[in-house]
Amino acid sequence: MLNVELVCEQIHMSGPCSMPIDLKDWQMNPIGILLFAAGLFSIAGAAFDWDFFINSRKARLIVALCGRIGARIFYGILGLVIAVAGASIAFGIITG
Repeated sequence: MLNVELVCEQIHMSGPCSMPIDLKDWQMNPIGILLFAAGLFSIAGAAFDWDFFINSRKARLIVALCGRIGARIFYGILGLVIAVAGASIAFGIITG
């Protein structure tokens, strides 16, 4: 069983163990939300093998270099990176 007071003591929190930010004033960064959505779109396009996504003019170079499966892997990894960066920006982990 986890002793909450002991955990608070070990991480040097004074007073009741609570979140250090006031959630009433907290807002997500809209740029981060847009990046997160773009990353999910890229992941979905790669995972579901959408023809309009893979056959687009901008994706042709990657398809020519890596093949269709390689392009899907590339866009899946790229989408993951963009989604993680977007979530980090949206939640304030990365600030600019």
